[in-house]
Amino acid sequence: MKNFLLNMIVSVIVRVLRSIEARLLCLARGPLLPNKHLEADTAQLKKMRTKKGEIQYFARPSFSDQVRAYEFSEDIYCQPGYLNDLLLKREPKLLIDIGANIGLSSLNLLKSFPTLSVVVGVEANHENWKVLKKNYEMWSQHYPGIEFHAIFGVADSKKNSSYKLSSLNGLSKELSASGTFTFTPDDSGENVAIPSILINEILDSYQPRPINGKIRGGVICKIDIEGGEEYLFAENTKWFSNLQYLTIEIHDRYSLEYMNSSRGILKALLDNDFAIYPQHDILHCYSRKNIKSGI
Repeated sequence: MKNFLLNMIVSVIVRVLRSIEARLLCLARGPLLPNKHLEADTAQLKKMRTKKGEIQYFARPSFSDQVRAYEFSEDIYCQPGYLNDLLLKREPKLLIDIGANIGLSSLNLLKSFPTLSVVVGVEANHENWKVLKKNYEMWSQHYPGIEFHAIFGVADSKKNSSYKLSSLNGLSKELSASGTFTFTPDDSGENVAIPSILINEILDSYQPRPINGKIRGGVICKIDIEGGEEYLFAENTKWFSNLQYLTIEIHDRYSLEYMNSSRGILKALLDNDFAIYPQHDILHCYSRKNIKSGI
């Protein structure tokens, strides 16, 4: 009982400290650090020392890009524990990063899972995608044995969907550090089409092929699409059975319009028998079947 109470107290303290740190970051935002996605040509080469070593990356003078660097330094996309130890033993080979932004989440997971050989980043904002592509091209020189693919589009559950930009300005700036927009379905035909990407298509193109009838290495996936998970998981979730690991940010608490955004995710996790390690707004999810069998 004492250990349980101690762990609870430590957990609360850690959450409070992270909340304070996030608020300080928000207060640090000034005229030179707007919470929006600036043009890609404003990106500059930066260096950062972290517990995973020094990294180089291109970033713009924006609050959004600053927080991506903070998230990298905090290693938010995976957590130590026996589940993660099991996953490491299964030697995942393919990373699908949905909502890749400028790519720092991809690099973080690449450093966490050194057996990865293919990294596919999907980003729906064109300026973000251009910075993502620039970072992927640079990192491909640092990691010559790894393929990097930056795809421009919206990850979706059905092909040929149409999306429009929707404002996030109604949300608290402390809640969203991903710029000022999200993507929502649009059937009007009045907006510029953004390509829709099916996860099945990515798996067909990049998933490791079986050798002697057995797949060597599996698939991990990270998703952070500002409430767009409601549409990604609306249907056609068979691809979920291919995953060993999913790390996803959920957005139900952001506003009333996002209250149902996690419904499809939770159903897919339940249907496919995933173990879940929650951490604030992020769910770290492990396929019980796939991390046991080595798929």
